[in-house]
Amino acid sequence: ILFLSIFGNPADLVRIVALSWAGTPNVLGATGDAWLRFLGGSVTAGARAVSALAAWTLVPLGVASRLLSARDL
Repeated sequence: ILFLSIFGNPADLVRIVALSWAGTPNVLGATGDAWLRFLGGSVTAGARAVSALAAWTLVPLGVASRLLSARDL
């Protein structure tokens, strides 16, 4: 549930990624260790987090584009 809530909230996702990329791996404690272990290491965790943030940006833009293209403006 913890990881779903982190990926479900882009502000938390940015905060976790910024803290994990700050250079101190133990800043998040046991949660940081679980984060890295669950997502497959620091590189994979960063790549998945960045792709989730891209999805948080691109999916709403795609939906908005589709809705606006269907309207007669």
